[in-house]
Amino acid sequence: MRASITAWNVQAPSLEHKMQAFAALGFDGVAFLHRVPAVSTDGQGDRLGELLFTWGLEALVHGAVGNAGRGIRAVREHIEAVARFQAETGRVWAMTFDPGYRRQGRNAVLYDADRTARVLELALRRLAPLGVRVGLENWTINTSVGCFERLAERLGDPALGVLLDLGHLHIACCSGLLEDTPEQYIRALPLPIWELHVHDNNGLKDQHRPLGRGTLDVERMAGVLAACGFNGYVTVEVILMDTRRPTCRDAMRRTRDQTLRALAEALAPSANET
Repeated sequence: MRASITAWNVQAPSLEHKMQAFAALGFDGVAFLHRVPAVSTDGQGDRLGELLFTWGLEALVHGAVGNAGRGIRAVREHIEAVARFQAETGRVWAMTFDPGYRRQGRNAVLYDADRTARVLELALRRLAPLGVRVGLENWTINTSVGCFERLAERLGDPALGVLLDLGHLHIACCSGLLEDTPEQYIRALPLPIWELHVHDNNGLKDQHRPLGRGTLDVERMAGVLAACGFNGYVTVEVILMDTRRPTCRDAMRRTRDQTLRALAEALAPSANET
């Protein structure tokens, strides 16, 4: 198992400083938002491939299917940028997506299954031949296992999987959006889990706190993840982080280490089995 960190939640003086700090903290990969090369205010985005090689890091990219009221030109361009970057560097491990949606009335947001499937099909067609995994994230509008079952049936591609956001799953179970327990939900997923997003919350709001600052039981979830053969990326998605602050570096490291330790302990044979 490997660990990554969401670059979009972490402040640093420069992209180079950020990559160096992540490597020094012991991360294996870095997750970027929407595309690579990364857009950076310091103008170093075009150096991303060089920086990843220098610090021995892989790239994960998290995109968005977006609103049904808009076209898919932007997301198509993001997919193409990732494909070019992968062809040049070979450093992209996966590209995952938030689900597509459409608005109903003033406040209702509904899952757009057709738009989501079309974007994932585009990504699979372009990225899978390059060795890049493609995944869909769970959130409130697409939290049911049935959403993933229908995608699996429609697309039928072995490169398609799930970005399982543990914080989102915790909210769905605590708020009654799901009748399943976390264990039942994870066991029922019909697609492989490529990546985890790990962060804590109070079971009601998407707070993206470090583990231990909410009520998420990562050890409980680790048991079933290990039983299901999870061997992907553990990505820390905690907000308001800064590589220059020791307390932030400790929070990132602790969240990662607690998750990896729970998974390792779940995979290890028990004393009764030895």
